[in-house]
Amino acid sequence: MLKLEPDAKAIVSSKDEIGALATDINNLYQSLLLTIRNLELEKEKVSLAEKEKIDFLRTASHELKTPVTELNATLENMILGIGEYRDYETYLPKCKEITEQLGDMIR
Repeated sequence: MLKLEPDAKAIVSSKDEIGALATDINNLYQSLLLTIRNLELEKEKVSLAEKEKIDFLRTASHELKTPVTELNATLENMILGIGEYRDYETYLPKCKEITEQLGDMIR
């Protein structure tokens, strides 16, 4: 029983209190093994859920980087007045569109 072997039993053939105690010990032992098995299954489920969460966050992070980088570059070019980005009226609506796309991604 110390090694949590599934076939372990307290073998007492008497019908007195010791026999009843052995039966109770055997029942408790089986209950303990079942609880341990259930906890191991739950632990596996939690581990899988954590892995899926990490994968999701990595994917979401990657998907958000492109529009954020694009928005940042556009705004920086507008601030610096570089080339075609001097035309705020054209590029501010584009920046708003990118922020709306980002909002849709996180909803």
